[in-house]
Amino acid sequence: MSKFQFHGQRENEEVVSAIKNHPFVLLWPGLKSLFFLALGIASFLIIGNQIGGVVLVLMIIVAFGIIFRATYCYIQSVFVLTNQRIINVTQDGMLKRGITETEISKIQDVSSKTAGFFKMLFKFGDLIVRTAGAGIGGEIKVRNIAHPYEVQQKIASMRKQ
Repeated sequence: MSKFQFHGQRENEEVVSAIKNHPFVLLWPGLKSLFFLALGIASFLIIGNQIGGVVLVLMIIVAFGIIFRATYCYIQSVFVLTNQRIINVTQDGMLKRGITETEISKIQDVSSKTAGFFKMLFKFGDLIVRTAGAGIGGEIKVRNIAHPYEVQQKIASMRKQ
């Protein structure tokens, strides 16, 4: 099995899969950062003097902040499938983290959704797990994971055991 371990792991619990978001989710923040960098460079070239330099520095800080936040959220978000439960950790910013878990035995339905040109091309999408004990809505939605259909089938086969 996997060597992935986490805080709160039970004594006889084995990690089957630890799944990260698809790296493609970093494309949009990267493009935004490039836009701000280009804006800063253009303002420096057009305005010149100290004001252009200040704008350039501010745009570099904004671009760095966008990339840092996106990378931090990417690194901290993980979907863990164990032989006993599923755990979804979603980092939605520097100070906002959501953790949802449910027992495999409580899962009622699992589905996946891949919609859009890039998601179809790079084979990533959303996994939806419906359960009796998932809190409000009874649903755990895992966004932008690679090969969601394969994960869906893995969970479905574990439910049958």
